[in-house]
Amino acid sequence: HAEAIYIYFDDSVIDYNTLLDVLFVAHDPTTLNRQGPDAGEEYRSAIFYQSEAEKATIDSNIKKVDASGKFSDKVVTQVLPYKEFWVAEGYHQNYYELNPSNGYVARVSRPKVEKVIKTFPDLVKARYK
Repeated sequence: HAEAIYIYFDDSVIDYNTLLDVLFVAHDPTTLNRQGPDAGEEYRSAIFYQSEAEKATIDSNIKKVDASGKFSDKVVTQVLPYKEFWVAEGYHQNYYELNPSNGYVARVSRPKVEKVIKTFPDLVKARYK
């Protein structure tokens, strides 16, 4: 398993490429099996595509990120076909919103969210700014 989210989106509102841009700002795609203090295969960077068109867009975006020089290492994000998604236990649902003073949220999650808000202010709904 991998810790992941399933994103439902309307491509007339936001396109897949933009979602990928947000992803590559929100986390470090160059660290193998690790995100922040969390280590292990379940914390690997991965994108699960549902069509060949999505796969092509992902591959193109990764090449763009690698060529940008934004990161000193190459992207190690796994690009895999979508198979199945398991919903996390209830106590994991809306964790960020329900636990704003949690140490992990404050030290790890909030800086990532703030970075996305700063980089993509026009994409963030007013109530989340």
